[in-house]
Amino acid sequence: MGKSKKELLLVCYGGGHVKIMAALYLSLREEYDVSILALTTAANYLKERNIPYLTFASFDALLTKEVITNGKLLLNNLVGNNVDNDESVAYLGVSFTEMVEREGSFDLAIDKLNKQGRSCFLPKNALKKILETLAPDLVLTTNVHRAEMAALMSAKELGIPSVCINDNVWIEGGVKKFAVENICDYICVLSDEVKKAIIDSSSFPQNNIIVTGTPVFDNIKRLRKSSRKSDIITVLLADCELPEKNPRFKNATGDPNFEFEVRDALNELGANPEFQVIFRPHPNQVYDYSAYENIRCSTGEEDLHKLLSETDVVVTAISTVGIEGIAIGCGLVSLENTVYSAAGSYEKLGFSTGVTNADQLHVAIVAEVNKPKQLTRNLYEGLSTINITKLIENILSTKSYNEQIHK
Repeated sequence: MGKSKKELLLVCYGGGHVKIMAALYLSLREEYDVSILALTTAANYLKERNIPYLTFASFDALLTKEVITNGKLLLNNLVGNNVDNDESVAYLGVSFTEMVEREGSFDLAIDKLNKQGRSCFLPKNALKKILETLAPDLVLTTNVHRAEMAALMSAKELGIPSVCINDNVWIEGGVKKFAVENICDYICVLSDEVKKAIIDSSSFPQNNIIVTGTPVFDNIKRLRKSSRKSDIITVLLADCELPEKNPRFKNATGDPNFEFEVRDALNELGANPEFQVIFRPHPNQVYDYSAYENIRCSTGEEDLHKLLSETDVVVTAISTVGIEGIAIGCGLVSLENTVYSAAGSYEKLGFSTGVTNADQLHVAIVAEVNKPKQLTRNLYEGLSTINITKLIENILSTKSYNEQIHK
């Protein structure tokens, strides 16, 4: 007897990645038999919402004596771990044991782990075993390397169709690698600009890059405004520290004075009665805005989306608040040539008016307010959960998957 429902395997890490998968699970569960492989903190998020999930610890065949020993060793050295011990031991042990096999010795694997951190994990053999055990009809991940990438690589090897959802607008250090190395079959992106960025940087089939949006933006789109609410221009600085160097971007440098010059310029703008200026610090930022008399401070306690619905222009370097603002209908001024520009540029993607010094802010803000289509532009059409569900239906309804992918 055949399966009564097609089976899907969703694989994800925590943070924004599991939020995408949780929303899709709720959309897909009636039509499909959906399993979620929750990696690290994704399990806690799903548990709190009573969404069923699997972890590496769910598969006894993976839990060899060597895996358990290695997992316990690594767990003892892990600071701030807030994942169930059995699940942590399994994840760390499986991932590191495969590293030992790839590197050729325990010492070489430890040395690489100490230098590169867990970004060097790639438990492909484990994911292949999991896929062979579950035999899903389709594998769906977001754009994280490590186990998510291993799931896509294994699906490709086993001939299982696969979809990667890019969680934001940036492609460096994530989905770009998937596209360049043709690791998955389909890529879902937030907008046409992101699709173009992938096309320009890879030979991935253009027809298999689908502008679906992502589920975390669906609720934001529902708040979209159709017109300005006041004659006063409200400017929101999505703030963060802009250091000269950052260890994530070894060859990039920025002007360490830029962030202070931006705050000074916006504080001066706030003295103009035609403007209201709000500073919102990054959650991890240590800040003191007491010297800025013409601004209002918005902390994490204030609802961000409500704030954006009352904002005309967002100013930021690469904060996701910028793209959330666009989804709601705000203009965007981006701080360019910072140390974070190595990760991506809103201006280069075509989302913003970019500035490279604080003197340009006033003109750029006014230009964003006066953009003819600023308040009518959509990142994507419809709702992403529906768009992605339709894509899955189309893939699974094709008589010959291989013919569809390779025609």
